[in-house]
Amino acid sequence: MNTSEKEQVKNGQLVAKTIIQQIKATDFWALGSWGAKNYVFYREGDQGKYGYILGGIQFDVNGAKCKRGTKVIVFLMGDDTYKVRIVRVYNSELTEIKTVDNVYCDELMSTIDEIIER
Repeated sequence: MNTSEKEQVKNGQLVAKTIIQQIKATDFWALGSWGAKNYVFYREGDQGKYGYILGGIQFDVNGAKCKRGTKVIVFLMGDDTYKVRIVRVYNSELTEIKTVDNVYCDELMSTIDEIIER
């Protein structure tokens, strides 16, 4: 791994930690109430059809409206907003439940909560 790749990994980890902190700042118990687990970070780089991201995080949830296999994916985009994706993996098949673009940090927790809980 060259220096550039190491920097991308480091940036991705920092972004993932920041996303968790921003969710907890809005509602400290949100992640627990969603049953969030199996956290994975995304490093800075190109994510195909989603474009270039500055980092991100993915975690499994078990909300009121979500079945087993539901994952939340949050990407930090270049314009300092988040792209929130809710997907379900069942029998190795990925199904897109909902994608919300241009989410600001103060809207992050409520955007996720609205999709998986209400």
